[in-house]
This record gives sequence, structure tokens and C-alpha cells, in this order.
Amino acid sequence: MNNSRKGMWALIIIVILVIIVLLLILAANGTSSLPPTTTQTQTTASTTGATSQSIEAKYSCDAGKTIDATYLNASTATTTGNSVQLVLSDGRQMTLAQTLSADGARYSNGNPQIATGKPGAETFIFWSKGNGAFIEENGTTTFNNCVVQSQQ
Repeated sequence: MNNSRKGMWALIIIVILVIIVLLLILAANGTSSLPPTTTQTQTTASTTGATSQSIEAKYSCDAGKTIDATYLNASTATTTGNSVQLVLSDGRQMTLAQTLSADGARYSNGNPQIATGKPGAETFIFWSKGNGAFIEENGTTTFNNCVVQSQQ
């Protein structure tokens, strides 16, 4: 096989790999990784064409801790992404932006590409997948083995 054909095959393989990686990223950021819902609402704003969906889940964690999460999934041409509003059993409340994740849904208060300790780096991360979730703060898991509570 001559060099030009080898180069063409190498380029084709690279393009295929890039497409596969992009599809995996898109699949990981889809709503399929969200926990079972306790409440779902869908709102459509007719004047802007915006559609948003809110999904609520209550988690019980180790050591009697709890997390109330409201997933905010917005989809418009001007929306930058999804977010989650958290109410923790220790009284803290926050809203986190969704970040890239290879598996599950990942939300943080900073940029995952900035080194730890630098301005703008993440210090608080909320992960959820299926019925489970956990929270990491400054590299330590502070809410562990969180599971969606059963509904009555």
C-alpha cells in the first residue's frame, strides 16, 4: 500500500474516532442519566419559543444527610446549558451548572479544566447517575451513597 493510501486510511480512522467520542459525550449529557422523578413540569414560553423542564428528586445519604435536587433542563437557541438547584440537609442552597461527564450527570461550581487551588477551579461537585448521587467538596466526598427516596 502506498503512503497516500495509508494517510487516507489514517484520516478516516481519526474522523470515525472523533465522531464516536462526540456521540458518547452527547449521550452522557442527555436526560437519560437523571434520576427517577418525583415531580416533572414542562413549561413553554410562547413568546420566546423557549422550553424548559424541571425534575425534582430527594436523596437520602449516609450519616442521615439529605439532598433535595431540582434539575433544570432548558433548551433554546440562547440557553447555555442545564443546571441543578440543591438544598442540603446542613442548610446550604446553591445552583450549579452542568459540566461534561463521561457517565452520569455532573454539576460543579467552577471550571473542571482549571487546576485545583487556582481561581475559578471547582471546589464543589454534585454527581448523579440513575438512582444514586454524591457530593465532593475540595476533593473529599461529603455526601456519600445518596439514593432517591421511595415515593408514597
